[in-house]
Amino acid sequence: MTVAVVAWSVAVLVAVLLGLPMLLTVMGVNVDAALIVNALAAFGTFSAAGAAVWVATSVPKRLRDAADGTQARLVLVRDEPARPS
Repeated sequence: MTVAVVAWSVAVLVAVLLGLPMLLTVMGVNVDAALIVNALAAFGTFSAAGAAVWVATSVPKRLRDAADGTQARLVLVRDEPARPS
């Protein structure tokens, strides 16, 4: 399964970086670096939002609460007077 996901990701990346600009150039659209960068930024933004929604909806609440508790225990607050400099 992991190999298939990696292969699919590489195929999509190659299609976006090489195939789409060539197709648009053939169709008469002026493709420059800014267009490609903006398209990749939009793709990354939507991917990150999708991953966040997936994590928020797929991880059970009890596991999220346990992780929050663990993270809260990592924070140590000391009430000490400030040292004069």
